[in-house]
Amino acid sequence: MPSTMIQPSKWGIGKVGLSKLNPSQLLFVGALLADKQFNPTNAARVAGYKNPPQAANKLMKNPLIKAAVGKAVYERK
Repeated sequence: MPSTMIQPSKWGIGKVGLSKLNPSQLLFVGALLADKQFNPTNAARVAGYKNPPQAANKLMKNPLIKAAVGKAVYERK
């Protein structure tokens, strides 16, 4: 997955946006940030999705997930 899909951002989604993510999506975000290779398919597998490649593709297009990951990436710099 190209790293250009996630742009570091200091804005993120805030607490209100995080509450809009379901538990599986929150697990995906956490697993993605913990993955040394930043591999969305592995993160989807860890989060328990049945079809990790397809789920990873769909999740990485979700604007709330992109914002949450972008914020975390920005804060790591």
